[in-house]
Amino acid sequence: MRYFPIKKRDIYLMLLSVLILSFGICTGLIFFSSLPNNPSETDAINSLAITPKYGINGAIQYFVTNIIACSLLILGLVSFGIPTIFGLFLNGLILGVVIDTKYMEGMNILKIFTGIMTHGILELPALIIAGYIGLKGFSFYFDKNKEWKKNLKLILLITGLLIGAGLIEALITPLLIQ
Repeated sequence: MRYFPIKKRDIYLMLLSVLILSFGICTGLIFFSSLPNNPSETDAINSLAITPKYGINGAIQYFVTNIIACSLLILGLVSFGIPTIFGLFLNGLILGVVIDTKYMEGMNILKIFTGIMTHGILELPALIIAGYIGLKGFSFYFDKNKEWKKNLKLILLITGLLIGAGLIEALITPLLIQ
């Protein structure tokens, strides 16, 4: 017996969540690369990136920021998925722009990848799962089975992933990218 019975629709919504996030990342990479290199724009983009925070307080701040982002994605469950689409795209766009900005500033691609993936290995799946829940808003009002128990378990999983991501981002990532 599976822990979560997977329906075909679930697979499609999970893939749609991945595609929207990926489209945002690609758009951020391509769009920002095509702009003229203007130092004031680079400074503006860098101001969008979260200032690195360290220690337990940093982990708490990262967790709170990420739980708010995931909550906004989940909000699509009761609003026909609209905030979820925008939220996934925007998160991807910001990630793509930050990657491109760091690369244009001369940061090694391996260092960029290390800086993102050490905590992103937990944070990105949390965003994708939150997006999946939010995208269920397309059919939420028409489904007889609202799957509250399944959604609650997924929200608990997201919370656990984000706690781990926050701890890694504040305590381990800074050591790896020095």
